[in-house]
Amino acid sequence: MGRLKGAGKVYLQAAADAYGSYAFACLHTGKLPEPRGRGGGAP
Repeated sequence: MGRLKGAGKVYLQAAADAYGSYAFACLHTGKLPEPRGRGGGAP
């Protein structure tokens, strides 16, 4: 968790696959991520 000016508290969601050399990260302004429209995220 951290703070960004103008956004307030932000949360980092990250995942990494060392075998495939793949990683991604998303910043969210709430503890639960918003649905992304592709069937993922919180119900």
